[in-house]
Amino acid sequence: MKVCIYARVGNNDQAALDAQVEMLKDYASAKGYAVTAIVSVLGTSGMQNGQSLKSIIEMADEGIFDTVLAVKPSHFSRDTVTYMDFAGKLKEQGKTICYALPNHETADSFAVFDLIHSLEQLTT
Repeated sequence: MKVCIYARVGNNDQAALDAQVEMLKDYASAKGYAVTAIVSVLGTSGMQNGQSLKSIIEMADEGIFDTVLAVKPSHFSRDTVTYMDFAGKLKEQGKTICYALPNHETADSFAVFDLIHSLEQLTT
């Protein structure tokens, strides 16, 4: 499976962002996934994050990956509507989102996306 790694930290800690990317690369390697793209976002800018999500959708259009690999749903957006819109666009293209969380690898339905995202907001 071809994956696009998506890493994001909400501050300016480049070392934390680099560590997240490396963890996701290791996860992908352990699962036998081929990393075909990496998108990383440093900082809290909603505009910057919006641009990164747009670039992922564009790469999906080009067939660069089969799934997006991230640590957790809130890395895409803490706004449920934005998150669901992004996930829906990927789903329309036959793409999925995979999370590198213990006991939870793949989510491919809106109900699961919404549940995970809602639970994530309760714990942060």
